[in-house]
Amino acid sequence: MVRSHDGALVLAMSYEEGAALWALPAGRQLAAIGDESTRIYNATFSYDNSRFAAVHLSRGISVWDVATGAEVSRFECGGHVIGVAFDPSGKYIATHAEGAWSELWDIDTGERVAVLRGMDAGVSAAEFSPDGSRIITHSEQSIVMADVLTGQEVLELRGAAEIRPFGATYSSDGSRVLLYGYNGVVVFDSVRWRDRYNELIGR
Repeated sequence: MVRSHDGALVLAMSYEEGAALWALPAGRQLAAIGDESTRIYNATFSYDNSRFAAVHLSRGISVWDVATGAEVSRFECGGHVIGVAFDPSGKYIATHAEGAWSELWDIDTGERVAVLRGMDAGVSAAEFSPDGSRIITHSEQSIVMADVLTGQEVLELRGAAEIRPFGATYSSDGSRVLLYGYNGVVVFDSVRWRDRYNELIGR
């Protein structure tokens, strides 16, 4: 079950019966999404809550329109997808998979824009900066920041095992990055973050 950013919608998912979109707090079903063949096991809403992206057991990703309940686009990814993230504009989605990469997709054209590599293990999560210009991906061993337009790596940090991160997020103004893991939480400047990260883990 996944809630929209404003808390007004919830997507209930089932391996056997597809998914359903509900309005809160009325508890009114707005749309039935797919059928038993859809098999959605993870999903996320766009920042404006107008769309949601669904992760399928078949390695595919689909994007749906909330107002109509219709499928907008579908992507076939290069590996078993774990999760998906929208950029703030709603133009792109980033998928992260068990392989050591993340893929960036243009929702309207259905084209794969970039493959973001640099991980030394399966990507755990992906997070866009508030202005949508950069994306952080990470595994339990490394953290990578990349430029969204070019797909080029901006910086890479190895040795994240000290923190064992399972999530990262930007502050609302993009000036800070919060890295949280099984062994602690680190907050650092998003521009000078290499120096601050090394300082905090004692390097």
